[in-house]
Amino acid sequence: MTRTASHSRLLSLGSCMSAEVTVLSSRTTVPSSSLNGRTLGIIGVGGIGSRVAKLAKAFNMTVLGVRRHPERGANGADEVYGLDALHAVLGKSDYVLISTPITKDTDGFFGSAEIAAMKPGAFLLNIARGNLTHEAPLHDALVSGKLSRYGSDVWWTYNNCFPPTYHFPVPSRTGIHKMENVLGTGDQAANADDVIELAMDRSIESLSELQAGKPLKWAIDLDLGY
Repeated sequence: MTRTASHSRLLSLGSCMSAEVTVLSSRTTVPSSSLNGRTLGIIGVGGIGSRVAKLAKAFNMTVLGVRRHPERGANGADEVYGLDALHAVLGKSDYVLISTPITKDTDGFFGSAEIAAMKPGAFLLNIARGNLTHEAPLHDALVSGKLSRYGSDVWWTYNNCFPPTYHFPVPSRTGIHKMENVLGTGDQAANADDVIELAMDRSIESLSELQAGKPLKWAIDLDLGY
């Protein structure tokens, strides 16, 4: 199979996905969009969100952050807000990045009201968990043009069905992964060549801290869920 700009692109959506759901369409008539001078809203300015904020500044973007505890700082963003300002930040952002952990409080938090609050033609990016977003209103917004594009490395897990379905081999039951204004991969962030080494280093660091009776740098708050 040859790969050309006028043909569908085959992007790997994970080794366990079937060929029927790996085709993501691309058309040369879909224009590119600049980052320079645009506004990026980052929902979840933790370890990952803060790194994205710093990278975005290299493209001369204005970065607005939303986090549970804004008093902990902007972490590379130009401004940081609490959860009560979520819709206001969405209305100012040309690009919106979801980088929050999924917990009982955040599961499905990004739905119709949040999409309605976004700027017309904005881009939505999800690098956290698929189930943070509501699938149906996202699909409708991409069809109607309310949202220009959607990019994601994470997809939905259908828990309320029998049997429960993990997001492979069907990442989206509404076919979002096949839409022409969607660019998707399948958990490829976990396949970087240094992920295992990084995990091992952190594990060794945590064991050393535990043995020495020191506070754990990578400890998880069981109440918060991350």
